[in-house]
Amino acid sequence: MMRKCIICGFDKRVHLHHIIKRRIGGSNDKENLVYLCPNHHWMADFGETNDKEKIIKLIKELTDKEGKYLSNNELSFLDKKIFVLLETFK
Repeated sequence: MMRKCIICGFDKRVHLHHIIKRRIGGSNDKENLVYLCPNHHWMADFGETNDKEKIIKLIKELTDKEGKYLSNNELSFLDKKIFVLLETFK
């Protein structure tokens, strides 16, 4: 499978982009991942608000993906792991 930016088709170097960011509960499921070139990835993560909105809109139009959050089971599992780690480093 050739990996390329879903927006511009660039295929020399691409990054996996989380549509819903991991830090706010986005999953690693394929429904939440797309390939973006470095430029579009930067715009999606750090660009002006309207640039970010344009990228998200294009992702939806081109892939029909809107992202995916972690399930309650996955969140519960991560909470337990975090608790163990916090206890370990006390």
